[in-house]
Amino acid sequence: MNPMRFLHTSDWHLGLHIRHAAQAASRLREERWAAVGRVAGIAREQAVDFVVIAGDVFDSNAPPPAEIREAAALLEAFPAPVYLIPGNHDPDVPGGPWEHPSWSESPNVTLLLRTEAIPVNGCTLYPCPLRSRWQGHQPLDWIPPRRPEDGIRLGLAHGGLATSGGSIPVDAALRYDLDYLALGDWHSSSPDLQPGVRQAYSGTPETDAFGQRESGLVLVVEIEGPLDRPRISRHRSGRLEWRQRTVRFVHEGDATRLREELEADASPDVLLHLEVSGSLFPGDERELAAIATLLQHGYFHGRLTRGPFWPAGQVAAIPAGFPALAAERLRTRAEAGDESAARALLLLQRLAGEAVT
Repeated sequence: MNPMRFLHTSDWHLGLHIRHAAQAASRLREERWAAVGRVAGIAREQAVDFVVIAGDVFDSNAPPPAEIREAAALLEAFPAPVYLIPGNHDPDVPGGPWEHPSWSESPNVTLLLRTEAIPVNGCTLYPCPLRSRWQGHQPLDWIPPRRPEDGIRLGLAHGGLATSGGSIPVDAALRYDLDYLALGDWHSSSPDLQPGVRQAYSGTPETDAFGQRESGLVLVVEIEGPLDRPRISRHRSGRLEWRQRTVRFVHEGDATRLREELEADASPDVLLHLEVSGSLFPGDERELAAIATLLQHGYFHGRLTRGPFWPAGQVAAIPAGFPALAAERLRTRAEAGDESAARALLLLQRLAGEAVT
């Protein structure tokens, strides 16, 4: 008997509105659709027997009909049968996307809308579809005990782990005697995919936020037979790279060096959130303006966050005596990372300048 091999994905969130990406939001929505084609390509390259989608194909339960038709057409063109459950963003509700007639015209796609065992190629699927945005019960409780005729037992569920406020037990695969539990909801894939792991989050196929780890991936799972350990491998489906960088100016020329580094690393496939703070030297404001322009035009998307800055060297326009002593103490604290001191120093300098004029 050949091992069963399938692709596990989830959290496509087609139609997603990414508010923090400003002018890049529409292009990010397009990238999510493009990622579907890359997922299909991985399924073809890996010669999987079928594909499972563990919820949230759509970002809402009321996507435009044109988006439903496009999604159905893309899934119909997959090189292997597709089985999917609704998630908390696209639950199976009256008038929702799963009632659209396009699905009845897509025989390659099976909507798993009921809690019932589905035989598939020597295995049994146990889907746990969501019927509301908020899960009020344990979605896997319906799964029956193992029977000899089940073959490989594969569960599909969508939600967070109980240890993080969700409803999925951390030992759900063991508790419900599943050979593998395909999970959706988390946009980062499970960090531990060592042999013997029987449940995992696939993560989203295209990263959609700064700070996500191990996202932009799909999982390919291979199981020899019932009770055998799954072998899980990650495969890159995302194109975009979301980077975060924090820089503190300490020495003269730091701003120039940062601009030069950003110029060398500029890429249309990178989104960069840059946070800068520290000592401001003459000419640094000009460099910061150039950096802001570079982030806008040299990257897929860039965001510049200015932290607390303070004047480098002697603080200009501060009268001698107590004000100058206070300024030096504030600068020392600011250079040690005290944001309140940095703001106070700038305010003191501004007030001193106004007093002089």
